[in-house]
Amino acid sequence: MKIEVQDIYREATKCNSCFENFKIARGKVRKAQPRWIGNNYFSAERRICVIAINPGNVGSKFKDAKKKAASQFDKTIKNLGKGQSSWKDVMNFIDTDMKNWGEGRYKKFYFDLMNLPIDEVAMINMMLCSATEFGKQKNYYNENTLRNCFNKHTRELIQALNPDVCILSGTILHKYSKFIREFLPHCKFKKTYHFRPKYEKDWPKADEDAERIARELFGCSAEHRN
Repeated sequence: MKIEVQDIYREATKCNSCFENFKIARGKVRKAQPRWIGNNYFSAERRICVIAINPGNVGSKFKDAKKKAASQFDKTIKNLGKGQSSWKDVMNFIDTDMKNWGEGRYKKFYFDLMNLPIDEVAMINMMLCSATEFGKQKNYYNENTLRNCFNKHTRELIQALNPDVCILSGTILHKYSKFIREFLPHCKFKKTYHFRPKYEKDWPKADEDAERIARELFGCSAEHRN
């Protein structure tokens, strides 16, 4: 199964469909981006997969650091597609850089508040590439790009991961439970917010919801589990 997931990501590095059909530009990392899959995910008693929307920037908040990190990750992904770098190289980059994502919100939301076991969880995005509107810097996606990537790559990726629980993170993704249930009828779904809502005033509400999922999955909140 793990080899199949790697092959799907390798194939996705060749895809240009959204950028040819929906008038969008590539982000700083210019290829489809893998996300974290814990070493023990496939042997876990309960496989939990988080499905977020699409990738943003990598690297710390400083401009030069972002540029350097994006270049490094982009090169690692390209080499993965060519068979010149290993899956471990990709996971090592993610493991090191994940603390920077969303200026720390990514790690806080999923691992500190939701308390997901990092060695047993899979993280993916519905849309595998980062994108912007032409002439703009802000991360971009829409219903068309999400559905296009789901049909071309992510459906197959989710099937290969075969989770027992899917956490749909971002309200735009909540409808996908009905599509995923068609090929994973056993899967249970948890629906929550994006890890970094657009407006900061909504962050506390999102954090409370992450703790709700921790209680539902593990019987208690993160602060009481540790």
